[in-house]
Amino acid sequence: MEKTFENVALVLDAQTFVADTDYGVIRLDKVMRPEHYNLDDGKLKRKLCKLIEGRKVEVNTIDTDRIGRRIAHVTVDGMSVNEIMRREIIRLYGCDNQKVIDN
Repeated sequence: MEKTFENVALVLDAQTFVADTDYGVIRLDKVMRPEHYNLDDGKLKRKLCKLIEGRKVEVNTIDTDRIGRRIAHVTVDGMSVNEIMRREIIRLYGCDNQKVIDN
């Protein structure tokens, strides 16, 4: 696992962002918005923007996906961005990683 500290230049959606380095796009590991519900992820993107856009984050790269994005666990101010976003997905949509949660 490679650990770097990077400034977030732009949040692309609820699970991906661009750092201001040559590394390209970073996707949060185990954070998947509920695409099969055809939901607008504007709320989720705004949440991620509020958490990390324009800030320095710790990026622990786990892997690279088939289109070249780094898959990573990201922290800011000691908080897991991945976990915060997963909880927000559950709170808003009752879904986690594209699975329906029974209430």
